[in-house]
Amino acid sequence: TAEELLVDDNLECSLQAQGSVLSKIWGATLYHRDDLKTPVSAMQDVFTPWKDEVESSCTIRDCLPCPRAKELGEVPAGLRKLAEDGVPSLEALGFSDEEIRTVEHPDERRVLSFVGGEDAALARVEDYIWREDCLRQYFETRNGMIGPNYSTKFSPWLALGCISPRYLHHEAKRYEAERVQNKSTYWLTWELTCRDFYRFKCLKYGTAIFKLRGMANVEKTWRGAGEELERWQAGRTGIPLVDANMRELLLTGFMSNRGRQNVASYLTQDLGVDWRLGAAWFEEHL
Repeated sequence: TAEELLVDDNLECSLQAQGSVLSKIWGATLYHRDDLKTPVSAMQDVFTPWKDEVESSCTIRDCLPCPRAKELGEVPAGLRKLAEDGVPSLEALGFSDEEIRTVEHPDERRVLSFVGGEDAALARVEDYIWREDCLRQYFETRNGMIGPNYSTKFSPWLALGCISPRYLHHEAKRYEAERVQNKSTYWLTWELTCRDFYRFKCLKYGTAIFKLRGMANVEKTWRGAGEELERWQAGRTGIPLVDANMRELLLTGFMSNRGRQNVASYLTQDLGVDWRLGAAWFEEHL
């Protein structure tokens, strides 16, 4: 997004001021942008033909090796000082007392304890794929809503770069070689490919994805904010499925893929509320 690119630019400027150079490596997608047969600017806007072209013409690259000790060079003195000062507290970052209490005392009904970092991401992969052996029935269970293992729950770590889609593909192929190959094992790669499609579409359309008409430039009358939006946000619409999912989001920061589809459809198609208000709520709480 434009905001994320601005962060990159500011980071690069700060590193240059410290006498360092920022080297960028494309690793956010399963398929490398440079390997696509059709440039992102001219890509298909429909998933299936895009997927078919990519699967038939592209190869998924191997994971990059982990850097060895001291291979990345010395950390500049100014950055060492920042590291010594530690990570800013939630209070210093502007979070309210209520928000901090939610983090320190999470709801016991949460589907999973999401902890940041690569170690936690790798532990989740180990648990879901290997220890619990859930990948073999992923296709059949992926649309569930209750419990930790009906779906992978890899998305928070993928979104923050704690783990790469290529690593997950590598683990799926290893699982196929060591245990079983079936529709479920393929479907993990299918989902990562679907994720690629939307990331590349965002790259293609830029800030249009946040505008009222959207990528498709569709004219539609929205009712905007008000009581209907507030009831949706609080999980008080009177529709049990919608309300349960919205309360889960509010109390735990998580909602299943199927839940997100249902509550988004209800907000925009039934209530007629501007989709951007729902997107902003998701961005804040997911």
